[in-house]
Amino acid sequence: PIVKAYLTGDCITDTVIDISGGAFTYTGTISFNAGEADGTKTISLIVEDAAGNKSVAKEASIVLDTQLDKPVLTLAKDAETPVAVTTWINYHEIVATLRCNDTNIEAYKIWEGDKEPDEWTTQTPGTLNATLKMTLSEGDGQKTVHAKVRDTAKNIEDADAVVTNIDTV
Repeated sequence: PIVKAYLTGDCITDTVIDISGGAFTYTGTISFNAGEADGTKTISLIVEDAAGNKSVAKEASIVLDTQLDKPVLTLAKDAETPVAVTTWINYHEIVATLRCNDTNIEAYKIWEGDKEPDEWTTQTPGTLNATLKMTLSEGDGQKTVHAKVRDTAKNIEDADAVVTNIDTV
């Protein structure tokens, strides 16, 4: 018989299996290019014998996820007072908000400065609207806050860093 694999209607491979009749189990590997577009892909396997008789298709679906929506990071004094990027502020306590509309976000990081933390904050996969109260590092001057998100397919996307300046004198 011949095992044929179809990806959303298009034949992607066929493999001849040498058997001596009767039932068999196919445990081979089928490699294919799922295309560039993210989304659900349906794979169908059909067995065809030498007389052209075809089995009922066995289907499986996979989700191709190679891209992640760009997250947005904002800083605020509190929930109602956003901090503009060019604004000078006279306080170190801020609220960072990280949003991402991708529906499979499983983890995120928000931090200040050059040292990215190793640990991720995890969540039940879904969209992200995380708020974190932070104390910016001591001293006056420029402060940079960074953030990134990770989805269930392990795609990672950085938010644009937010820079603010502190002057407490």
